[in-house]
Amino acid sequence: MRGVMEFLMGDPEAQSCLDQLAWLLVPMLNPDGVMAGRTRTNLDAVDLNRHHHDDSAPETKGLKNALQAEAQQGELLAFIDIHSHSRRRGIFAIANASDGDRLVSLMASRTHLLDAPGTSRSEIRAQDAGVGRVAAASQGYKYSLTIECSLCARHLEAGGEHLLLQDLVSVGRAICMSIADLLNSADEEPAANPEVQESMFAEGAIDAEDHDEADEEAVLEEEGHRPDSS
Repeated sequence: MRGVMEFLMGDPEAQSCLDQLAWLLVPMLNPDGVMAGRTRTNLDAVDLNRHHHDDSAPETKGLKNALQAEAQQGELLAFIDIHSHSRRRGIFAIANASDGDRLVSLMASRTHLLDAPGTSRSEIRAQDAGVGRVAAASQGYKYSLTIECSLCARHLEAGGEHLLLQDLVSVGRAICMSIADLLNSADEEPAANPEVQESMFAEGAIDAEDHDEADEEAVLEEEGHRPDSS
């Protein structure tokens, strides 16, 4: 999230992103859990990762209302849910089936720190209705992803070294630029981008979202392709 904010608010390259897109940034939804021991529940014992679709917690209810309001303003392009993760190396995406493949490929073309071949494609199940990426897709977001960031090391193909603060900041910048790339190459498939393959998560070995730690959320959406669009 820091990388997203620093890019949008201070990088000259962000101007084209700001001209083409309306951005909604949502801060950490679960400060309770982080302060109380990095748990995914708030102090009312509500698992915020599973209640984006209802009114069980004021945090997720507020986000749901904000997204509904944004849906009245224009076309919804992308929802990015940023989490930390403690059980796997690197930075990787979780997508609704293959819906996010194009965005993942664009992100990977912007940063080698994203483990694109390790993307988890999850078929949407009834019990997933409260997951952020699923709830956002149901509201009309064309691309809806969870981005999981390791608390430890890069994935092996990126060197395996410990992830540094500047690494995470650079990925935030790459997220923003890849969202803009969706507009700038709307009719083209990105060339020479890493292939997004099936992963151990997609094969059912591990459910990534059953082991993540809710940290921060960034919601990025398109209000109109150009300032003069209706």
